[in-house]
Formats: sequence, C-alpha cells, structure tokens
Amino acid sequence: LHAGDIVVELDGAFVVTTTAVQRLMVEDAIDRPIEITVWRNGALVDVITAPRELQGE
Repeated sequence: LHAGDIVVELDGAFVVTTTAVQRLMVEDAIDRPIEITVWRNGALVDVITAPRELQGE
C-alpha cells in the first residue's frame, strides 16, 4: 500500500469504516493472503498481501 491510498474493499467486502478494516485484520486476515482494493491516483488498484501480527518491542 502507498501513502494516500483509500481502502475500498477487503476480500470483496466494501469498507465503510476504519473499524471494519481493524476487525478484519484482527479476526481473519493475519498470515493469510487477502485482496485489498484501493483508490489510488484516480483509479481502483487491486493489491494482494498477507498481513502479519505486530511483534512487541
């Protein structure tokens, strides 16, 4: 993802709040590939990534 990207969909589900993004990341997305659709520079862009759990310092 790039600075300024606006998350539109996560795994095909429309995102309307940041809470929805956080919920998916915590409940379902850690260490598995997910498709994220973002609005970037006037166009929709699909990105596939596998979020990882943050490690404590």
